[in-house]
Amino acid sequence: MLRNAGKRFCYGENLVLAPGNHLNTPRLECSEKVAQKTYEEEFASERNNQSKFNEEPSGVDTRPKEKRERMEGGMGGPGFWGLINPDWWLCHKGRRQSPVNLEPARLLFDPNLKPLHLDKHKVAGVLANTGHSVVFAVDNDTRHPVNISNGPLSYRYQFHEIHLHFGLDDRTGSEHTVDGHAFPAELQIFGFNSQLYSNFSDALHRAQGIVAISLLLQVGDLSNPELRIFTEQLDKIRYGGQAMEIKRFVVRELLPDTKYYMTYDGSTTMPACHETTTWIILNKPIYITKQQLLALRLLMQGDKDHPNAPLGNNFRPPQPLHHRPVRTNIDFNVQVTITTDGLV
Repeated sequence: MLRNAGKRFCYGENLVLAPGNHLNTPRLECSEKVAQKTYEEEFASERNNQSKFNEEPSGVDTRPKEKRERMEGGMGGPGFWGLINPDWWLCHKGRRQSPVNLEPARLLFDPNLKPLHLDKHKVAGVLANTGHSVVFAVDNDTRHPVNISNGPLSYRYQFHEIHLHFGLDDRTGSEHTVDGHAFPAELQIFGFNSQLYSNFSDALHRAQGIVAISLLLQVGDLSNPELRIFTEQLDKIRYGGQAMEIKRFVVRELLPDTKYYMTYDGSTTMPACHETTTWIILNKPIYITKQQLLALRLLMQGDKDHPNAPLGNNFRPPQPLHHRPVRTNIDFNVQVTITTDGLV
C-alpha cells in the first residue's frame, strides 16, 4: 500500500532525506559541517547529430533568471530537440520524460521497495570528454560485469557507463532538482537489462531496458574518494574528443552510505529521450570540492584549436511529471536517530 511520505525538505551541506518520527513529515538534518569523510555508446547515432545543450533551466527550479531567459539556447537547445529531428519526437511530446523536480510532499512510501544492490568488484574503462558530457564507459570485453539489482528493479541490469552533468556556478548543474533546488552537479550511473537484452543499444529502445542511478553532488571539504579517480584526470580530457584509460574503478564506492532512495519511470535525458528508464535517486548526496568543480569548469566542448564554449551547464531542465508517482522506501513514521554521520 502506498501512502504520502513527506512534506518538507532541508538544504544544507549535509543534506539528508530520511525516516523520522513526525507523521507524514520527513525528519531532516542539515549539519554545519560535511559529514562524509571520506549512454561509450553515448546514444551513438543521436549524439553525432545532437547540438550542445548547455542552456535552459526551466520548469520548477531556482536557477538564475538570466539562465532561464536563455533556456532555448538556439536551435540546438533541449527545448528544440523534438523539433529539429523527427526521430526525437518523444523529447517534445513524451509524457514520461526526465529529469523531474522531486517534491517531498508528493513522495509515496512503498513498503515493497528493497535495498539497491551493486556488485563491488573493480572494472576498467575509458574516461572521455565527448563534447557534451564527461563519460566513463566500461570496457566491452570485461569478464566480470558489475550487476545492478533489487531496489525497484524486477530484472538484473549490467553497468554500462557514467555521465557527469555540472554547472558553471554552484547554483546550477544537476538535472534532477528537489523542491526546485538544483545541485552543482549530478552523476548518473547507467545500466541495461541484461536478462532481456544483449547490449545497451538494444535495451535503450525497449521496455524496462535501462536503469539510471542518480547521485546528487554537494560542495564539501573532502570529496568522495572514487570520484577523485575521475577528477584527477581531467587535465587529460580538457578538450572534446579526448579520452584516457581508467584501469581500476569500483562503481559501488561512488554511492553514499544509505539504503534510501526515490524512484520513478522516466526517460534518458539525451536525444532521443527514450521512455525506457527506471530512475533511482539516492536520498543523500556525495561530495565534491570547489577545486574539483573548478577543474570540471575548465573543460571545453571543442578541440584544442577550436575549443568553442565551456562544457559546463550540460543539463536538461526538469520535465513535467504528468501525474507519474514518485515512490520511496523512506518511511517517515519510523523513529530513528539522525546524526551528522547519517542514520543510527
